[in-house]
Amino acid sequence: MKHLWLYIFSVAFFLNIPAVIAQSSNQSARGAYISKADQFLDIFTGRIPEEYPNIYTGTYYLLSRQFIEGSLYYNEKYYDKLWLNINADRQLLYVLAPDKKRTVVLDPLLVSELWLGEEKFVYYASGAQPGLSVGFYSVLWDGKLRLLKYTRKRYIERINNQQMELIRNFEVSTQYYLLKDGRAHSISGRRDIIKALGSHKRELSRWAAQAPVDFRANPEYAYTQCLYYYVSLQTPE
Repeated sequence: MKHLWLYIFSVAFFLNIPAVIAQSSNQSARGAYISKADQFLDIFTGRIPEEYPNIYTGTYYLLSRQFIEGSLYYNEKYYDKLWLNINADRQLLYVLAPDKKRTVVLDPLLVSELWLGEEKFVYYASGAQPGLSVGFYSVLWDGKLRLLKYTRKRYIERINNQQMELIRNFEVSTQYYLLKDGRAHSISGRRDIIKALGSHKRELSRWAAQAPVDFRANPEYAYTQCLYYYVSLQTPE
């Protein structure tokens, strides 16, 4: 009888080992999650994004549905190695929680600067800069001059008359701005940026006519090259 009880105890002990290991592993994972969440308490305690009520095509995210590893200054603290994305319709910043199963909305008023990969963004609140809409702007040039790109995806519903169906998707619009001397100048082409820069108009017009840049096909490159040339004219030889 003694040997029988010893045998039963041994079997029960070894059968319970996987459960003990699994429990220990789960506790370890939860501990790691809580530890990271504590370090980023300001980041991961926001609200959950509001869902869109209808089925739609496309995406409201700035580039794609895939979150991008990035960093930001939030509430005057620097955080890196975060998975971020921008809702370009509602102009909100989302971050993935440590378990990558939950999305949190960050307070944009607490975001001073952020990077999605290598691309820098800033947020302008209502009234922060006359001439600019509320939202996130990609910074293409920074210094005494600041060149900004504003991308907006607006949720729209329209009727396809040919197929008699309701289409729901996101309409994309892009606008560029040059900040100079406290003013925001809307830039829609070569003449706009030359006018906004003010000085050296003759040199800039001659350069724009001869330079191998296309202001319509590739405005970002053309505008930044124009600024490079403008700054070179400002620099004394």
